Amino acid sequence: MSPAPRTDVARSTIPSVSINGSLLPPRLLEDLLELRVVRGTRSTGRAQLTFVDRTFNVGGSELKLGAELEITAIEPKTTIFTGKITAIATEADSEGVRAIITAHDASHALARSSSVETFLEQTSADAITSIAQSNGLTATTPPTKSGRADWAWRADSLLGQLDELCEREGWEWIIEGKDKLVCVETSSLTVPTSTATLELGAQLLRFSAEQSGPLRTDVEVRGWDLKTKSPITSKATTPSESSGFQARKDSPPAANSIVTRRAAHTQDAAKVLAKSFAGAAATVTARGRAIFAPTVQPGKAVTITGAGPGDGTYYVREVEHVYDGGTLRTSFVAGFRPPTRLTDPWRTARTGGSVLASGIHTAIVSDLKDPDELGRVAVTIPSVSDQHTLSWARVVTPGGGNRKGIHWLPEVNDEVLVAFEDGDVSRPVVIGGLFNGKDAPPKIGQQLNEGKVTKRALVTRAGHKIELSDEDGEKGYVDIVLAGDKVRLHLGADKIDLETQGKPLRIASGKDEIAFDGNGTITIKAKTIKLAAQTDVVIEGANVKTKGSAAVELSAANTTVKANGMLKLQSSGVAELAGSLVKIN
Repeated sequence: MSPAPRTDVARSTIPSVSINGSLLPPRLLEDLLELRVVRGTRSTGRAQLTFVDRTFNVGGSELKLGAELEITAIEPKTTIFTGKITAIATEADSEGVRAIITAHDASHALARSSSVETFLEQTSADAITSIAQSNGLTATTPPTKSGRADWAWRADSLLGQLDELCEREGWEWIIEGKDKLVCVETSSLTVPTSTATLELGAQLLRFSAEQSGPLRTDVEVRGWDLKTKSPITSKATTPSESSGFQARKDSPPAANSIVTRRAAHTQDAAKVLAKSFAGAAATVTARGRAIFAPTVQPGKAVTITGAGPGDGTYYVREVEHVYDGGTLRTSFVAGFRPPTRLTDPWRTARTGGSVLASGIHTAIVSDLKDPDELGRVAVTIPSVSDQHTLSWARVVTPGGGNRKGIHWLPEVNDEVLVAFEDGDVSRPVVIGGLFNGKDAPPKIGQQLNEGKVTKRALVTRAGHKIELSDEDGEKGYVDIVLAGDKVRLHLGADKIDLETQGKPLRIASGKDEIAFDGNGTITIKAKTIKLAAQTDVVIEGANVKTKGSAAVELSAANTTVKANGMLKLQSSGVAELAGSLVKIN
């Protein structure tokens, strides 16, 4: 006689269904046609119950949208699903009318929640914990190895942000029970402790395993460190999978992958990203079907025996429990290899988060005090939220480089246009400022002539201006003007003017200077002052005084001293008048 099937782990059983803590009435339980529970890593758990709707009441008064649903295996007593009813449907055909009740676990609220948050200098675990707490969940995460960073996301899906953060760390998430969010490290391909053992021919009804190449993928992640102005590079290789099915190998080729545009800002972050992407290139997938096995759980491990080459311990990705009037059955998908999508299997799926973003946005400058003094500004994006500030944004600068370039920062409350480096929300870049209905362009007079711009200008908030005429010939000029036209330098093709309107003006070279005091006095100081003219030198004034501390000398071919009134020549010493002929009238 063959041995009886073992029932210590996987047993034949029937489900117990509770609504808001009360057991489902027997009349409804008798009408239950099918019960299906699907739970998996990085996916929302779902339960679907199909009833015969004899009274055309779509499940009766007990089954309402928002009611809490709990499904428990009676023997062994194990809760296999907890969630809330999210949909009620009716379906009719020639066989009758059916009521279909759908419920989702707590992650469903994250998928429906949209929020805008920023976390400065926090780990991804901190951000995940905050997401969980804001939705009434408690989070458990492995230690964060990528270090602290600035996290921000758009107003779409918190679930997408959670998924994106876990992907960066090489984690997978799962909802356990009513309100526990658990993250599991998978990038090392280390199988966790097994929670179930299934023997083929006993509990295990069917099992298959597959290993596909390439068996090794070399991943290189590249990024940019703006503080050191240097590239960031980290490499990782897919770890070996030795705890489950292993196919025969004949020098299979390795694959190479270079990953960019993934927000690797530090060496630690690049290292974690490389390890995560390398781990995602796992090669083993297993599938099984068993008598109800409640201890086979996503995010845990299952041990397979009696399956020959397939014996081993496998990481569980997805579990499905089905009851259709007979006994509960369990199907599972295991192995570290991510599931293949029906669309492009090589394309990274876009999530609802926003560590990565695309496009450009209008923003408002909120702060100028860059802690690292890198010429950055803080901005908010009003179309997303006016409550949250993004990370410090670099400003695009013409000619920017080492101690050079135009240093022209926008100011607080200025509207600017913002893009993101490699689509990374934590790396905003200000492209330039924008005029709008309240912030008008500066007034510089007529600018256009037959489709051409004739004037260009740089204008400060105070009104100081550099104006350039972009016309040919005598109309070309450059004006430097202080606010209020109090000081103006005009460099024109027709003339050059410097006007100070009563303000002092000093022109100096070393100790030599020409000074205008603004009140009518001009002072020229120099070691030697020379005046030279090809024709006349005219000095004219109400009073002309010439004084030499040592001597005064007048020399010319002909010299005339003439007074229209009195002429006085006086000396405190000897007075000498000499000439080849001296005439005194």
